[in-house]
Amino acid sequence: MKLWNKLKRLPYRGFKRDRFRVITREGINYLVNYKNSIDRKLIVDGGYEKEQLACFSSLIKEHACTKFYDVGANIGLYTVNIARLPSIKEVVAFEPTPANICQLKANLLLNHLHNEVEVLPFGLSDREDTVEFLENTGNSTGRSRIKATNKNELDSQKFIEKIIQVRPLDSLTNERGVRLAIKIDVEGHEEQALKGMSRLLEDNHCVLQIESYDQNSTVIEELLSNKGYRLIREIGVDRYYSPLVSPAPCEEKGA
Repeated sequence: MKLWNKLKRLPYRGFKRDRFRVITREGINYLVNYKNSIDRKLIVDGGYEKEQLACFSSLIKEHACTKFYDVGANIGLYTVNIARLPSIKEVVAFEPTPANICQLKANLLLNHLHNEVEVLPFGLSDREDTVEFLENTGNSTGRSRIKATNKNELDSQKFIEKIIQVRPLDSLTNERGVRLAIKIDVEGHEEQALKGMSRLLEDNHCVLQIESYDQNSTVIEELLSNKGYRLIREIGVDRYYSPLVSPAPCEEKGA
């Protein structure tokens, strides 16, 4: 067992738990802590959700999107990668967890994007309110979530309860006729986040990547279908939606 534990640690030589290091992967600098599962993927595999990022980037180019909303930005993997795309002129990242915000801002600074991206420290929902929030204290900050979505009764020992602010995106912008890219990763709160950007979806041309598990996907698909969007691709639990009839360049769903 001791030998196995040593072997598992080999990829993380030089990394210490709860201490941060800067690494460079594919020309992008990241502040990482191997305690966190996303960071470990960056350290060992050179990236995280590579297929999803490639597909989303391709859609953004195909649809000539000029602005990116990162809803549930975590440590900024999508924020940093999408902000570097030539067509993207404006990026807004939403992240309610203080530790993630610090790491996100560090990653922006390391990549000279700190003046290019607006970071807003609250979540998106269908109303302006304060809600109970479960912040992950284990090895996956990406599993933090609004408490009301905790339907699977997560291990309470790995979470601490906090109160965070949520707001509807429609209350923050009056954009019309803009080509937007939106990534939503909010651990079960997708329906509420989408309802809160209802006007934005109707008044603009949006390409979406939404992480949604099977129990939420039908509701989300119906909601978006009613606004003229269709599902064009699935990669794992990530689903891609577009208002255009033509197939996306990262290939059609089911191809």
